[in-house]
Amino acid sequence: GKELARTYGVKAYPTMLFLNQKGEVLHRLKGAYPADVLMKEARQVIKSINDPNSFYAMQKVYPLKKDDEAFLRKYIAKEKAMKQKPYKAIEDYLKVQTKMKENYSEMMEFIIANQTSLICGGESERIIHENYSEYYDIATQREEQQLERLRKQMIKNTRDYALCKKDAELYRLYMQRWNEDNPNPDDLINNDYWTLELLDMEGQSKAYRKHAREYLDELVRTQTVEVLHAKDKAEYEAMSKKFEGQKGNMFNANRLERARTTNADRVIAILHNVCQSYLKTCKSKNDYKATTRWIDYGQQLKPQDYRMLSFEADVLFAQKKYSEAIALKEAALNMMHAKNRSRAVVEAELKKMKKAL
Repeated sequence: GKELARTYGVKAYPTMLFLNQKGEVLHRLKGAYPADVLMKEARQVIKSINDPNSFYAMQKVYPLKKDDEAFLRKYIAKEKAMKQKPYKAIEDYLKVQTKMKENYSEMMEFIIANQTSLICGGESERIIHENYSEYYDIATQREEQQLERLRKQMIKNTRDYALCKKDAELYRLYMQRWNEDNPNPDDLINNDYWTLELLDMEGQSKAYRKHAREYLDELVRTQTVEVLHAKDKAEYEAMSKKFEGQKGNMFNANRLERARTTNADRVIAILHNVCQSYLKTCKSKNDYKATTRWIDYGQQLKPQDYRMLSFEADVLFAQKKYSEAIALKEAALNMMHAKNRSRAVVEAELKKMKKAL
């Protein structure tokens, strides 16, 4: 489920992980493959176990080679080949590397090339902070645009890495950096949501249950269906005006279509995530009963979205109402597009429910 996806940095479905008996990743594949391709990959993984240059072998010696510049370069390349983000390896590499001067174009190019794997609070942030103006002077127009987006990207990376590693201190740093760039103490959707993620990360189930109820009730009260629909309508109309006369541009057409439900989508995603974590902490009938108003709100906000219907099925299943849960889970699955990346997850949940019955 979600916990395993976070642990192994899985963000796309389907993803195939090849693990050893200790749960260490030997290899990963993204996407659907026929059986013969999977068997070929599996044989390659078995062969690589005794290969000193395999990712598995390099992972083993990594703690002893954190000061080895050449090794770290190879390790970063291996992680990228495995479709992993080399967050830690890049930080370790920047501490010991001698090939690039920090204020030269080579370093700027390295930073831009690895922008999706840079995090706050370490060497990469220091280097960028101390040399940003010089980078901007020597950058091409395209590089200038990338530099301008760099801090926002690093803040996002920091959250992703903190969640993956369940690192509460790093998560607090992410919150701090975000608020430095986006000061808004009354931002319920962000600040209070992050507090919940932090409580969940630290395993404080009782505190999470209490704060989640308060948060979701406040969300329903302040972010009403009418308000969010009005926001989406206004944003859609403004974007329609902006793109007027640009028929045939598929990129803009897709952006325009998404703008119809931008705010509703954001709130549904948050609502579903918090509800799912809340459900794990439920102890009494009263705890389960509280979910009713959140489910009703979500279904009114976006009736065509499968997520709240799927969550309602989970609530019923947790209360051992198996037949009702299965019927709703099947209905949620039927609402999903055939290419929806989460479809495999919902199918697995349905299978689990049917086994229990």
